[in-house]
Amino acid sequence: MKKLISMLSTLFLTTTSVLSINACTGDKNSSSSSNENNQQVDKKVDLNDIPVKILKHLSNSLEDAKAEAVAILKNYNSSLKEGEDYNFDKSYFSRSTPLYSGWLKVVSLEKSKIIKGYIIFALEYVDDRISVNKLSIPNNSTAYNEEAWKSIVTNALLELNTNVKENIDYTFSDIEEIDIYGRFLSGHVYATRNSIYLKGETYQINIKKY
Repeated sequence: MKKLISMLSTLFLTTTSVLSINACTGDKNSSSSSNENNQQVDKKVDLNDIPVKILKHLSNSLEDAKAEAVAILKNYNSSLKEGEDYNFDKSYFSRSTPLYSGWLKVVSLEKSKIIKGYIIFALEYVDDRISVNKLSIPNNSTAYNEEAWKSIVTNALLELNTNVKENIDYTFSDIEEIDIYGRFLSGHVYATRNSIYLKGETYQINIKKY
C-alpha cells in the first residue's frame, strides 16, 4: 500500500513539473510573439515626424496644395502611395488671411506598412490673381443701356483672363445713369471671394451713354 502511495505521489509530481514547464514555455512564446508584433508596429514612421509642415508658393487652389503635399511625402519616402498608405482628410482653403490661408490634413491608413498617424500642413500661397482694377475700357466706348455697359466691361475682363465668368469670378454692382459733363452709365466690378483668377474691386467705371 505504501509503495502504491509513493508511486502515485511521484507520478503526480512529475506531471505537475511537465505542465509547469509547458506553461512557462507557452508564456515565453506568447511574449516573444507579442514583442515581435510590437516591433513591427514601431517600425512605422509617424507622419508628424516629417519636418516640412508648411506648403509654400501655392497659386490657385486646394489641388495645388495636395500636389505639393504629395511631393513632400514622396521626397520623404518614395514608396508612399495615396490610397495605399495615406489619404487626404479634412482641409480648409481661403484667401481671407494675408499669410497662412488654411490647412491640409493627411492621415495614414491602417493597412500601411510604412507610416502611421497624421500630419497637418499649413498652407502659404503667392497670390497671383489679377486685380480687376487693371481692366481697361476703350476711350471711344458707348453704352446705351445696362446690358451694353456689362458687355463692354465683360470684354475688358476677358482681356485680363479668358477664363473668367460672371458670378463665379466677378459680379457687377451699382449700375446707374449719371450726369457728369454728359450722360454716362456708371458701375463697379467686384471679384468674388472664391475666384481663382481675379481679386479686388474696381473704382467707378463710367462709360458714355451717347
